[in-house]
Amino acid sequence: MRVSLFAMTGLLFASVVIAQDDATKKDLAKLQGTWALVSGERDGKKVPEEEAKNTVITIRGSDFVFPDVSQIGTSAKGTIKLDPKKNPKWIDSTSSKDGVKSLGIYEFVGDGYRVCFAEPGKDRPQDFSAKSGSGQDLQVWADSVEGTYVWVSGELKGQALSKEIVQSGSLVIEGNKHKTIAGSDPVIGTHKLSPGKTPKEIDSQNTEGPIKGLTLGIYKIENGEFTVCFAAPGNDRPKEFTTKSGTGELMHVWRRADADAIQGVFTMQSGEVKGEKLPEQTVKTAQITVEGNKHTVHVGDDIIIGTHRLDSTKTPKEIDSTDTEGPLKGQTYFGIYKLENGVWTVCFAAPGKDRPKEFTTKSGTGELMHVWKKK
Repeated sequence: MRVSLFAMTGLLFASVVIAQDDATKKDLAKLQGTWALVSGERDGKKVPEEEAKNTVITIRGSDFVFPDVSQIGTSAKGTIKLDPKKNPKWIDSTSSKDGVKSLGIYEFVGDGYRVCFAEPGKDRPQDFSAKSGSGQDLQVWADSVEGTYVWVSGELKGQALSKEIVQSGSLVIEGNKHKTIAGSDPVIGTHKLSPGKTPKEIDSQNTEGPIKGLTLGIYKIENGEFTVCFAAPGNDRPKEFTTKSGTGELMHVWRRADADAIQGVFTMQSGEVKGEKLPEQTVKTAQITVEGNKHTVHVGDDIIIGTHRLDSTKTPKEIDSTDTEGPLKGQTYFGIYKLENGVWTVCFAAPGKDRPKEFTTKSGTGELMHVWKKK
């Protein structure tokens, strides 16, 4: 999501309602982040499960990198170039080390994507296959769990954890490394994911903390929440998400921290300006992209870029947005926001006015309100 939140105001007031469909930018935005390998096949041979577990890829802009633990890929790092107008869509991978280019195709499937590459110097694949003798490399990727999380709820041996314990918890995942803080006991270690299993599997190897060693678990990602259920050390992997007798030992539900939750591409669901609903065509054409603390709003032929700051400790949560490019360059707007099941609602005051106290643009309150939904 790379969209200037309030910069859109100038565009909307200017009645810009015609969208320019930039398919390449949209697809590249959807590829941003860290992905876990679900399955792979090279020249007719399946990628071993242990190798797949160790494989993640991180895409930032048009650059990609495979961490040291990864054992698959066209190269350790490089750049990609997309052409979504082709059928199937084209992707070119160029190695940063030696400039070798691999030609491929890609498509988005479910909560991830798949790619198929030819050997360097060979013609681009025509379909998503890696038959013996083709030399092709087929990979299926799913959303990674990398990011910063806050604790939503937890269970231990069938008993809910106290509110005080949950509120003290945090989780940071970088690549295959994790650090969990619950009270005064940090837990540090590494993990392996198997997103191709049902339910998805996670193996956690803790190196620091009260419980060291290997624990087997399952996980799921739904509506921005990351749920894990682990067996006691030395016990078999749980088969369902519960800690009742005879099943899992420990279950946690984590939600991405707000700064992480708004990363990506959102489309507008509805909007208001000064108490009036935005035209349907305007809503259909609006898109916001957020990367880090930067955002970009696309409406028609216009693009507005800016930065934002969140304060999730306030009630309601607060957001300040400053436009760095566009008709309102240099202006800072004070607003409030909320996140509910993948829907992001923002309400801003007019420039120079006090922050809104509720999500409405009726007389005397906010100036502009947008409701966004993650693609």
